[in-house]
Amino acid sequence: MSIKLELCNTEAESLTVGKNFAKERKTLLGRLKVIPLFTRMIFGKASFLFIPGIPAIVWAVSTRRITIGQVVLGIFGSLLLALLVKILSIRSKIRHELRTGPSVKVEPTYQDQKLIAQAWQLGVAKLYGKTLFQPVEGYCGHATLNNLVHSLPPHDTYVRLPPIVRPMDMMEFKGLTDQVKQLNPRAPIKSVRAIWGSSSYDEFMNHIRELNNPNVRIVANFLRGPLFFCDPKDKAPIFARLFAGHWSPVAGYLPDKDLVFILDVNEKYGCYLIPSRRFYDSFNTQSLFDGMWRGLIRVDLDGSSGSAANGDSKKPRNAAL
Repeated sequence: MSIKLELCNTEAESLTVGKNFAKERKTLLGRLKVIPLFTRMIFGKASFLFIPGIPAIVWAVSTRRITIGQVVLGIFGSLLLALLVKILSIRSKIRHELRTGPSVKVEPTYQDQKLIAQAWQLGVAKLYGKTLFQPVEGYCGHATLNNLVHSLPPHDTYVRLPPIVRPMDMMEFKGLTDQVKQLNPRAPIKSVRAIWGSSSYDEFMNHIRELNNPNVRIVANFLRGPLFFCDPKDKAPIFARLFAGHWSPVAGYLPDKDLVFILDVNEKYGCYLIPSRRFYDSFNTQSLFDGMWRGLIRVDLDGSSGSAANGDSKKPRNAAL
């Protein structure tokens, strides 16, 4: 299902709907709203098979044969059971997602203030200026696009967050970025490309080295597990290691230190610097919901002298697990 993009002119306006949902999600109605979202994430296109059961649930509740609380408990229980079955079914195929090693947070350069200040002075980071954070977890895709759009000249446009959170895959993000040019002809977008996580480290680095080019923007869909939840001593839950996919802008590169500058849209993390190889490990992963590779979205602007050719990098045929 395609996602419709809406633009606006102020930061406050871009976040209003998302902040309202953040409050609503604490209520029973708000929790019910996300059930179709997680059903789609776990079951994919097969989610429509649950539609015939809706009238039966409505009838059972209206005749007081079951309570709403029992319905909610049953639905969430079914989703958790289906998620467990999915994990067990793909366990033998998981490779990159379960890398082990120290968390990047123990690196002395991770949030070194002098290096962070240096990174903010890089060509593209200065155009971002600051990070526009998501109001609640689940909006990372739209929040990342919000940052990207506002970094484009003349820096007076924002993305209006939708009324409910939803995950976003690579092609959905690319499609929304293509819509930016249609909705805002002033946006100097020349091309939008997907750089798939199946790419080699050398190909990945060809794009990382372009991060300081003011005519290039790169955002990433990566897995937090190989960065933050990979130390066996921490005993991170399997859900965090396998399903903590995330979007954020990649705002710069310090070549002398081989550090990539991430503007994490989750305010709990903030901005940080990580070695390129560790970043590649989180990029070189697949979504365990649908088997699609994660990766980078690269936006070249008018006047770009980027070295890579136009068009998407080749999408791997064997993307499905």
